[in-house]
Amino acid sequence: MIRRDFAAAADKPHDLVIVGAGIHGITVALEAAARGLRPLVVDRGDFGAMASANTLRILHGGFRYLQSADLGRFFRSVDQRRWWFRTFPELVSPLSCLMPLYGDGVRRPSVLRAAILANDVLSASRNRGVLPEAHIPRGRVVPAAETVRLFPGCRTQGLRGGAMWSDGSMDVAPRLAIEMLRWLVASGGTALNYVAARRVRTSGGAVTGVTLQDMWTGQEHDVETALLVDATGACSGSLLGVSGEGTSRPRLALAFNVLIRRRLDSQSAVAVSAGPGRPIRFLRPWGDLTFAGTAHETWSGPPSSGGPPRPPDPQVDRFLDELNQGIPSLRASREDVVRVFSGLLPAGEDGVEPIHRPVVTDHGKKAGPRGLFSVLGEKYTTAPALARSVLDRIGSGSRHDGWDRLVRHRPEPRRWPLLSGPAPGRSVEDALSRHVDTLRDLVREESVQTAEDLLTRRLDWGLADVDLDEAAAAAARLGITPREGPPRETLPRPSEDG
Repeated sequence: MIRRDFAAAADKPHDLVIVGAGIHGITVALEAAARGLRPLVVDRGDFGAMASANTLRILHGGFRYLQSADLGRFFRSVDQRRWWFRTFPELVSPLSCLMPLYGDGVRRPSVLRAAILANDVLSASRNRGVLPEAHIPRGRVVPAAETVRLFPGCRTQGLRGGAMWSDGSMDVAPRLAIEMLRWLVASGGTALNYVAARRVRTSGGAVTGVTLQDMWTGQEHDVETALLVDATGACSGSLLGVSGEGTSRPRLALAFNVLIRRRLDSQSAVAVSAGPGRPIRFLRPWGDLTFAGTAHETWSGPPSSGGPPRPPDPQVDRFLDELNQGIPSLRASREDVVRVFSGLLPAGEDGVEPIHRPVVTDHGKKAGPRGLFSVLGEKYTTAPALARSVLDRIGSGSRHDGWDRLVRHRPEPRRWPLLSGPAPGRSVEDALSRHVDTLRDLVREESVQTAEDLLTRRLDWGLADVDLDEAAAAAARLGITPREGPPRETLPRPSEDG
């Protein structure tokens, strides 16, 4: 059970405090627990509510990195995709992908045939320890006629064939973060949502603790720790600010994916572009809907404390135009958009594309307090590997048999009702009313504070064609959720933080 008991958590000893409970903060906490430490992970909002909640839900195996011959990134991605398949077989599955080939640039049958062969050979270990039903199959290049059969909606003019490979799918993405937190708590760690880091306490140039504040009540507690990790992603650098040592923020890019009320006529996820030299866009069939992404845009504003910023309508229109050029039969317009999933990511030198390498900073070696570290991650897929490198850098805890010990504490994943939304033809209120007691159990067991927490980060209604405002109102009327909306600020903010 993920109990939100702020006072009790403050009274407990913690070897490590992680600020930011997105996927990177959560995996750092779990890795710390595997090494015998007592971690506390906190977030000023809900668990996994920012960029981690807005992915395209693909666990990339590194196929794309062969084009740039980045073998280190390739092998790391293969290894990490296998980690997710072995660790959470109930929540991930193979995802078949198809790219129509038109002979432009490297997107030709001859080139892709060689690339797929290299991918299969170099990822020979991809299924080691994975359940047979979840094995990633070998890829292949199929003729044009077979491409059309698999994807009748593809553009046929100039079509020369199709490249097929498989990646991983996060089938119920919100549950991954929550199941990791349940595992953390069962292993002796602590997790608190809606708790912000307000002040870093230091003595003699070293971290001695952090002042935390409950975002609902305004109550503050001092927590003693000698190790503090800033895993706030887009807000990274804020803990350095509240420690009195100045701030250093990363460049940011706005990434977004779009859920469209159009059915994708394909048996696989498809990778298309608007033409030669244009970026590849992925579209995933999602029942009668299509989930498409990922677009990246520059972002010059500060990180948002009220949730991920939404891209302006012209940027969404441009993205839809690209999809329509790649798949003329799609004919998607802004009126077809069910939801936009967006988040801020650390960007590279161009300010558009996300960073290509994770960054772990020891601020004690850069004029900051000893014991303060910050983490910038690159991909959801490789978060566990980054967590290992963070703990290696910190140099605390033991790696000996840590994960073997941790696995013994892993609780069985919960299968809650209405996980993917109401059944077709059933109203939101009727669906919720049939499971009131069970959903109240969920609220109590998984630190649910608001209807949005329940519907989009414990259940998976974000990818359902439902009105989430209507669903939130129904949950409140039925007495399922304890609070009606996000907390208001209770203290002036010295800087953006986790």
